[in-house]
Amino acid sequence: YPCRNLRASNLGHPCERYLYLLIKHWDEQKPHDVGLQNIFDLGNTLEEHTINNIKEAGYEILTPTVRSWFIDKPYITGREDIRIKDENGELLPVEIKGLSPFEWEKLNTIDDFFKSKKAYIRGYPAQLQIYMLKFGKEKGFFALTNKLTGETKFIEMAFS
Repeated sequence: YPCRNLRASNLGHPCERYLYLLIKHWDEQKPHDVGLQNIFDLGNTLEEHTINNIKEAGYEILTPTVRSWFIDKPYITGREDIRIKDENGELLPVEIKGLSPFEWEKLNTIDDFFKSKKAYIRGYPAQLQIYMLKFGKEKGFFALTNKLTGETKFIEMAFS
């Protein structure tokens, strides 16, 4: 479907030309194959599992009710996965990611994201930074779930 602007989930991509072409020539992009679509579908199922893990850990969760929101100048759209209430009642953005056991094991600090050999993982912090900017928060979290064991861990990220 048409891509008319930057998306928070794409901003961390290392190639600016890719981002430009994503908008300018969106109609030339090949559709996902069945295998990749299955991975995305599994991610949606895993997101529900992660939300249940977070609730069981005692956090109060707010799920977004709007389809997406935007930031102006530059025009960026996004939609956070959830927000959780901290001990002061402040709602903080949380980005949920399902990862292979190998990647899950390697990611324990924000620095680990930037040191990853995988470009998509190095791009994740940009997405969460946009959410923190949108909501004016000094911190946010990744909720990472191991696709093999279902275990979830939190990694805090400061706004920078």
